[in-house]
Amino acid sequence: MGDMRKDYVSEHFMIVSKKDDKAVVSKKSPFAPGNESMTNPSVLSLV
Repeated sequence: MGDMRKDYVSEHFMIVSKKDDKAVVSKKSPFAPGNESMTNPSVLSLV
C-alpha cells in the first residue's frame, strides 16, 4: 500500500508507492558521439 501525500503548492493529494522501483536506464546515450540522430533538432543556433 502506498502513502497519501499532499502537495502544498498545488493543494492536491497524491498516492506515492512504497516500492523502491529502480529507474530503467538506457545504455545508449543521445549525448554520446555518434548518437546525434537520437536528439531533437535545435530550436536556436548561434554561430
